[in-house]
Amino acid sequence: MRRENKLLVKNEEILRPKDVVRVTGLSRVTVWRLSKAGEFPASVRLGPRSVGWRRSEIDEWMASLQPSD
Repeated sequence: MRRENKLLVKNEEILRPKDVVRVTGLSRVTVWRLSKAGEFPASVRLGPRSVGWRRSEIDEWMASLQPSD
């Protein structure tokens, strides 16, 4: 059973890169490539060597990919 590391920053759930890959189905390289191109939510710096993404922004981004009926 997989356990998701839940990190909260200012009452917002932050997903670490491994969790973003699992939630989106994208590879780690694709996440970074889309981020660099401005086509993916911006990461949040958590420390000198760690980043994460706001869960709400990932969810909104994924919803925007769904075709509207």
